[in-house]
Amino acid sequence: ACALGIALVGSPLQSPASLMEATPTHADDLITTEHADTFAQKDPFQGFNRVMFEFNMAVDKVFLQQAALAYRTILPKFAQNRVHDFVSNLGGPLSTLNYALQGEGDKFVDSLARFLFNTIFGLGGLFDVASEINLKVDDTTYDKTLGRWGADSGPYIMLPLLGPTTARG
Repeated sequence: ACALGIALVGSPLQSPASLMEATPTHADDLITTEHADTFAQKDPFQGFNRVMFEFNMAVDKVFLQQAALAYRTILPKFAQNRVHDFVSNLGGPLSTLNYALQGEGDKFVDSLARFLFNTIFGLGGLFDVASEINLKVDDTTYDKTLGRWGADSGPYIMLPLLGPTTARG
């Protein structure tokens, strides 16, 4: 059931063990004593991260898997596609702004054109008409923008409900 729920919503919540293709185990078992000091330097929020990981996994198991199953069962594929296209289109202005801040002129123009086409001709973004005219999806984030300007990624942090990121992200 867990794999089904994660597959249904594409959940970013993955255990360190699954990422290393190891047998699922408690994270403490993955760290040897000789590497503990190095690990602590790379993960100064280790205690918080462990608590948030466990919290996220519990929320995923208790709520998100069932919500994803209900969504896939109740909504027809056509409606699911409209929801997907609409939510994807909402990120257009942020990607466009980030391409401008990164100095990526061509990608800025493509991102702006994609957002405008989908908003105007795709009924507010309900339909992805930009893909039909070969304007490809190429999103960017503030994290990448800050990286482009030289900001260090910072330490790893597990966010409640959102999953893993870095301090910059």
